[in-house]
Amino acid sequence: GHPKMDYYMCPQNIVDQTIWKGAVQNPDITKIIYSPHWNLAGGYATFMNNGIQILEYAEKHPDTTSWIYKPHPLLEKELITRGAMTPIQYQEYLDRWERLPNARIYLSGDYGDLFLSSDCMINDSISFIAEYMYTHKPMLLLTNGTARFNSFGEECIKHVCTCNAKEFDLIVQFIENIKKGIDIKKEDREQF
Repeated sequence: GHPKMDYYMCPQNIVDQTIWKGAVQNPDITKIIYSPHWNLAGGYATFMNNGIQILEYAEKHPDTTSWIYKPHPLLEKELITRGAMTPIQYQEYLDRWERLPNARIYLSGDYGDLFLSSDCMINDSISFIAEYMYTHKPMLLLTNGTARFNSFGEECIKHVCTCNAKEFDLIVQFIENIKKGIDIKKEDREQF
C-alpha cells in the first residue's frame, strides 16, 4: 500500500458537473482523461503519434465525450526543446482544447477527483498505471515498443488495455467500447 491511495479507499463527494464540461447537459457523457507522458527520448511518450488525432476525436464528439487533457508538467518543455513543436504550435494545441465545449486542461497536481469521476484514462504515463487501478476503471496504455518497466510494472500492464500508439483505430475502438459500457479487462484487473 501507499498513503496516497487512501483517498481512493474513502467515500468522496464529487460533483462531476464542476469537473467535466458537458456533464450538466448530458449526465451519461463518457468522461475521458488523456494524460500524455513527457519523455520523448526515454521511450515512454507517444504524444507525437496521436496527440493531434485524440484532440480531433474530442472535437468531433462533443455530445458523447467529455475530456480532461492532463499532460505531464514537463511535456511542453520537452516538445519545444526537442523541436517537435514550437511554443506557438503547442499554445495553439492548448487553445484548441480550451475552446472545446467538452474539454478542460488540467495542470494541477491534485487529481484524485478527476480519477474517481472519470470513466476511463488514455495514458502513456507509467506512474499512473497502478494508481488508476484503484478507481476500478479501464485504462488504455499507449505503447511504442521502447518503454521498459520493472517487474511490478510489467505485471500491472498485463491488466490494462494496451495498443501501439500509432494504431489510432484501436484508440477509437477503446473509446467506443467505453461508451457502450464494455470493459474487456475488468474481471482480470479486479482480480489483480
